[in-house]
Amino acid sequence: MKLESFKDIYEEEYYPFIEEIFTNKDYYLIRKNADNLLQYEEQEFAINLDYAIGVSDLFPGQINDPITGEKLEDATEFIFLNYLELKITRIHCILEDYMEHCDNVGKEFPQNLEEYHEGNMFKGQHVHLKLKRATSAKEINSLKKSINILQKPIRKTAKATIEGKTLNNSERFKIINQSLGLWELIDRKEISQLKKYKLLALTLGINEDNARKLVLNNYDSKDRPNLIEKYLKQLQ
Repeated sequence: MKLESFKDIYEEEYYPFIEEIFTNKDYYLIRKNADNLLQYEEQEFAINLDYAIGVSDLFPGQINDPITGEKLEDATEFIFLNYLELKITRIHCILEDYMEHCDNVGKEFPQNLEEYHEGNMFKGQHVHLKLKRATSAKEINSLKKSINILQKPIRKTAKATIEGKTLNNSERFKIINQSLGLWELIDRKEISQLKKYKLLALTLGINEDNARKLVLNNYDSKDRPNLIEKYLKQLQ
């Protein structure tokens, strides 16, 4: 996957800076430390992050903030955390894409990947909070509280199924639409077509392009009409 595909995740002003970190050979130690750090389990990650930042001080980073232009006294840590956040975000995007694919084709997302995904999200939140670290006691306490919450085990909620089968986006849309007339309600609203697709996307928890494809009946999926019809009859 190309770095360009993650451009929308960061503010426009930061992209050239992130790109330089990703491509410049002088940042080898920082990239190596980030790669090593990602191998830790989520709680060990929190413990070892400060050490990895300390090791990254071998690289004397001197930069200005890409947005404010002010000189960053702790540039190395700033560089390291930004690069690490990029790495974590990249993993997150890949796993989210695969999760959506599994959802579309009615395939169960592997348990080991689900656990890895949760651990990766913990790491991302930890790095994000670290980047926004503050000097006031109130904000520092808030940071510690957030990390403690993140370290608690996450309860997994099983998805609803029909006859033990997970539905893809198209099947869910057809059931909701035929039983509740969802698109008809949305289509009545006096808003632009794009806003209608967005409203449908928000309702179904999918992206706007897929919402448009569902409405136009050109969504690529393997639906099971018999399964849908059998369930709809139960609602009559």
